[in-house]
Amino acid sequence: MAKSKGTPEQQPQAEATPQATADAVQATAAESPSASADPQQDAIARLAYQKAEQRGFEPGHEMDDWLDAEREVASAQGG
Repeated sequence: MAKSKGTPEQQPQAEATPQATADAVQATAAESPSASADPQQDAIARLAYQKAEQRGFEPGHEMDDWLDAEREVASAQGG
C-alpha cells in the first residue's frame, strides 16, 4: 500500500492543435482593448504570429518565432 518514492504522477499534457493555438491567440487578443501602448511590441507580436501561422502553428517554436520577429523588427527600424 505504500507509494514508491520519487516524483508524483504527472498528468499527460494534451498536445496543442493548430486550431486550439489559433483560438487561444484570438481569445487573448479579444480580451485586450486593442493594441498595446508599445507599437514595437505589437509589430513583434504580429510578425511572430505570422511565422507561427506559416508553419501551421506547430508547437515548440514559439520562442524562435518571437526572437526572429524581434530581430526583424529591430532591423527594419534601423536597430
